[in-house]
Amino acid sequence: MQTDIQYHENANYRLIEYMRDKNRDISLTMCGIEQCLPRKKVGPDKRRGYHLHAVIEGRGVLHVEDREMQVHKGQLFLLVPDRTIWYQADAKEPWYYCWTTFDGPKAGEYLINAGFTDGVYVQDCHIDIHRFLTVSQQMVGKPELNYSSELYRGGLALQFLSLAVESFEEQNGRAGNYTQLSVDDYIDYAIRYINSNYARVKIQDVAEYVNLNRTYFTALFRKKMYMSPQEYLMKVRMERACSLLKRTDLPIRIIAGSVGYENPLTFSKVFKQKFGVGPKDYRMGKRTE
Repeated sequence: MQTDIQYHENANYRLIEYMRDKNRDISLTMCGIEQCLPRKKVGPDKRRGYHLHAVIEGRGVLHVEDREMQVHKGQLFLLVPDRTIWYQADAKEPWYYCWTTFDGPKAGEYLINAGFTDGVYVQDCHIDIHRFLTVSQQMVGKPELNYSSELYRGGLALQFLSLAVESFEEQNGRAGNYTQLSVDDYIDYAIRYINSNYARVKIQDVAEYVNLNRTYFTALFRKKMYMSPQEYLMKVRMERACSLLKRTDLPIRIIAGSVGYENPLTFSKVFKQKFGVGPKDYRMGKRTE
């Protein structure tokens, strides 16, 4: 839980700064909104954490090491750790931007999914830039030092990042999602999704979840798991049913519903095909396994 917080506000500037929590995948350390004064300059210095900005209005210049980049309304720009950086608002059209500062083990992964690979510091925004401002306003509007507010701000920080990912997806098409994932990653995500949603899920749902064509997904799954996704789903359902039959006194119709079968007779038929005995006999110890 946070043990320190600082809140700053004036006519042009709102900022909340937190102690960082290194135990989380993503740790929000700062967020803010600023209407910059003309020619306002920040740096040069080396920052801690990642600072992701969304430019709502105006323009300015960003320097990273020896590179100079013009940044304007409707763009995102990123400050990264351990690089000498400075940036300055334009004299006539100074920046109005919002930002979120974060670090943590997953920070780099999330930013790659948003298109900020090594050497990429500025991107056009392909969604409504004001959506970033709305999230930032919600974050700075909840400065209280309590656990519920901390969770609320953390969720909004992830939402801020998700908007950056959404923008990148819009630019590159939905098929570009997760292009850096390996086959093992896709299958691991699919397995976790099935294990958590076996009572309701259909294979088409799983394919859509991992953003793959169903036929291609089925081929990948079979190659990795030596069974089809449907066979794996059946396996999970039957294992859960066996556990409930052994460990509880729940009626068979309730067990059937809890593992995805609305019709208890269908459940009993499938169960018997799998184990050689019906659910009732299995519970009584008459097992052929």
